[in-house]
Amino acid sequence: NNSKMAILNEIIDWVENKPEFWQIAVDKLIRNNNLTGEDISELKEVCDKYSVAIGIIATPGEYAQSVADQLIECGVRSILNFAPVLLKNTPDVQIRSVDLSQELQILSYYLDRPVLKAVK
Repeated sequence: NNSKMAILNEIIDWVENKPEFWQIAVDKLIRNNNLTGEDISELKEVCDKYSVAIGIIATPGEYAQSVADQLIECGVRSILNFAPVLLKNTPDVQIRSVDLSQELQILSYYLDRPVLKAVK
């Protein structure tokens, strides 16, 4: 339990110097253990206030397209997608999908390479 509090304190210290909307999101996550539909409805306001141009999606796959659609509706024109699904695109939006499992496999492959073992 002390280690959880230490981690929470580190997160709180880290977010102090971040934009206000990060602080609000972290506060809601700590208090509620999730973000709600009401929080998502504030997305347009946050995007407008901070002129958000790039969005990052790191949700379970079943929610990713909905989040992407909301980001696009808010004027976001570049999206980095970490969700394990391919998103439908519109012509004026750039979407880059990152397959974390594939990236981890690539990193694992290089761990076994003699060149990296010599660096240790």
